[in-house]
Amino acid sequence: MKQDPIDAQVGARVRAARTLAGLSQQEFARRLGISFQQLQKYETGADRISASRLYRMAVILDMSVDDFFVDPDGAPIPDLGHREGLELVRAFHKVGSRPVRDLLRRLVRQLSEEFS
Repeated sequence: MKQDPIDAQVGARVRAARTLAGLSQQEFARRLGISFQQLQKYETGADRISASRLYRMAVILDMSVDDFFVDPDGAPIPDLGHREGLELVRAFHKVGSRPVRDLLRRLVRQLSEEFS
């Protein structure tokens, strides 16, 4: 069976969220009660994640299940290979107010358009 792009997107978002939370694959898998190899399959989209497992992932990562799916703005998964980007994403997620996060997102978009 061919890999579904939504499964790959959800898996990539799980990986990004886990990384932002500072959890290794081994630690996250242990908390889920699965092998790290199974977690790797989920993160690559090779295996689909059941609703109950996705819910448990969201609880561990202190996020909503909806956060694993593409948001309405089509925001890309953060590039975790760049230290500055990772620092920005971590700081952004610490902002508890949704209106403030929306304002920050608009500001960064305007700056990127202005200086690109």
